[in-house]
Amino acid sequence: MERRWPPHCRYSIFFLGDSTKGILAIFIAYMFGISKSWWPLFVLIAIIGHSYPIWLKGKGGVGVAAAVGSFVVMFPLESAAFGILAGTLWLTFKKGIMFIISLLWPFVILIGYLRGGTIDLLGAVMTLLLVSWLFIKGWNNLK
Repeated sequence: MERRWPPHCRYSIFFLGDSTKGILAIFIAYMFGISKSWWPLFVLIAIIGHSYPIWLKGKGGVGVAAAVGSFVVMFPLESAAFGILAGTLWLTFKKGIMFIISLLWPFVILIGYLRGGTIDLLGAVMTLLLVSWLFIKGWNNLK
């Protein structure tokens, strides 16, 4: 008899694997001594590779999990607050998690920039470009 994992376990494993891509992109930038301002560019490259993988003939995901993983590294306190708020909204309304994520991340970036030390203006602008990419790429999922 074949034993299968419950769907929520499989989705969690997929999410952890995909979010590791964003974390590894930041780790590589850190190892090369790249400034925090340019970390979002490395994450965007990882997300583009996730969205258009060669072995799947260019048909990949949106890259939200990779972005979430990278944001947890770039904005740890803001991401924790965002996670609590997004989880509460999702549990309350039961759908539209992509819409909630796309609306709240710019505020996380703004708070990270205004708090200081987390990211500078160039990094904030590049991170907003990253979120814009996710918003445009995942537009069909915003229902």
